[in-house]
Amino acid sequence: MLPSEILQLETAWGAWQLNELTLIIGRRAEKNVNDGKDALDGFPANNGKSPFPVKGGYLSARQRVRKKVRIKANGIW
Repeated sequence: MLPSEILQLETAWGAWQLNELTLIIGRRAEKNVNDGKDALDGFPANNGKSPFPVKGGYLSARQRVRKKVRIKANGIW
């Protein structure tokens, strides 16, 4: 059973992304185990560095904005 089927994702695009991500992470963890390493070796939360871009938590939405785009009334931008 695919991960997207377990979570019952509604869109094909979201399902594909979840399935691909699960495959990539699974292959990396399996390679680590086969190489005699910890399964999570090399993953951001396991390498001694903080997984957060700023100390103490996530960036706010305002901090994440890189470019503002004005969308016209017709929806084309």
